[in-house]
Parts: sequence; C-alpha cells; structure tokens
Amino acid sequence: LGFDRITTGDGIVLSGPLGQHGLAIMSRREGLTFATELASDCAAIDGLTASLINGLGDQVRFMRDPTRGGLAAALVEISSAAGRCIEIEEPAIPVDATAHAAAELLGLDLLTVANEGKLLAVVSSEASQQAAAILRDHDIAARAAVIGTVGQTQDDPLVEMVTTVGGRRVVQMPYGEELPRIC
Repeated sequence: LGFDRITTGDGIVLSGPLGQHGLAIMSRREGLTFATELASDCAAIDGLTASLINGLGDQVRFMRDPTRGGLAAALVEISSAAGRCIEIEEPAIPVDATAHAAAELLGLDLLTVANEGKLLAVVSSEASQQAAAILRDHDIAARAAVIGTVGQTQDDPLVEMVTTVGGRRVVQMPYGEELPRIC
C-alpha cells in the first residue's frame, strides 16, 4: 500500500459516520448533554483492514484512519502526497445526527473532527462498492460508504466536496482552533 499506487478513478471509501469520538470528548469537557447519547466511536480497526486486504488484494491502494484533523486532514494529505485531486460527495458521507448537531452547536466543521474506529480507504474503481460491502459486514462499519473518487494528477491538487445543494467547496487542511487536541 502507498500513495504511489493511487490512480485516477480510484474510489474513496469511509467506514462510517464522522466525528463521534472527538465530539463525545469535547461535549463532555464542556458539560454539554443531548437528547440522544453522543458516544465515542473508538474501536480497533484491524479487522476492517484485514478484511479489505484479504477480500480485495492489490485493488486496495491505500488506507488510514482519519484521527486528528478528521476526514479533511486525511484527504488533503492523501491528495497532496499522491499529487491528485480528490472529489467527495457530501450526501454520500455517513453522518450521525447527534454528532452533526453537536458540531453545529460547537461551531465545528464535522469534516475536521477527530475520529477513532474509522477507516478511510482508497481502492480501485472496480472494487469501490465491494469494499464498502466488505466493511459493512463488521458491526463498527455498518454504515460504510463510497464517498468520492480520485481525479487527475495536478501540480497543486485540491480536495473538493460537491455539497448537498450541488455547489462545490474546497476542503482544506484544518489549523489552529479547528484542530483541537482532544486526548
């Protein structure tokens, strides 16, 4: 696995909803409570990685966990290191309603909130849907989804998100207050 294996058309697969761990920690620190429980998604992901490698072999290009800096940081790092643009689809990204509400309440971008127990994988375009299905066989990845694709090589690659309303938003590396230390 490596950045050098990532090619145009590869799929971006996320194992489940964003931000639950980071928001659970931050809300408890601030003494915030919600009508429904906001629980950490902390879990070992070795079973997820093994299932993908065993099920897809060399169709898996790259994997990592979107911890500090969240999905945004992970995607920007992948895009930069691979020298390729990435496009993600906002409606495809799994989101927990309570985590979404907590992020809005705290003024945080859910894409930048830390995750534990989540896996981000780049796989061949032909294997994208199969990768999501393999992950969904695990309880901790029941909401796995294909969230985007890898684009062309660029000197200054971007990560862009096609929003729910059809607009485009550049996803940037979080910094400063947007990159809180939670542990």
